[in-house]
Amino acid sequence: MEGSNNSLTIREFAFKKQAPVDGLVNAVLNGVITYFLLAGVTDIPVISTPGSGFSHSLLGTLVIPAIIIAFVISLLTSRIAVKKRIKGEITPSLDAGVPWVKGALKWGIARAVINVFVVYGLGGMLIQISPDIRVSRVAATMIVFVVAGVLAYIVSATAVLRTPDPRVPS
Repeated sequence: MEGSNNSLTIREFAFKKQAPVDGLVNAVLNGVITYFLLAGVTDIPVISTPGSGFSHSLLGTLVIPAIIIAFVISLLTSRIAVKKRIKGEITPSLDAGVPWVKGALKWGIARAVINVFVVYGLGGMLIQISPDIRVSRVAATMIVFVVAGVLAYIVSATAVLRTPDPRVPS
């Protein structure tokens, strides 16, 4: 079943519809969580150093959302894209019953690992600039907002683009 004239290509859906929504929702959600998580903390280190005792850090605040974003978005976005492709709203269309969960899980794990490396790479660069760098609660919230939004956008777009392709034998 090929889509109607109103259908989107998979690339249009990925980059213009789904990824912007996922990026914005995750940016706001993670920003709000971070803001309340860091309530009462005025001076947040980028990374907790050994011997400093347990404390919040910017990297610690970013790592868990980076992993969760990858799994949740990979599964939900893949499901949305597959359903819309079966309905013919996105081209190329898919037949009902096409297997997609295993691929979404596999890519979700890969994206989670990549996201962790991105977050720790960002932290490593900041530590190289200044080993004792600290940020305010508002700055930490804004950093988490931007990083979570960008990671969610990228993960969402790649999840849509990685849905099964009927032209490629499995």
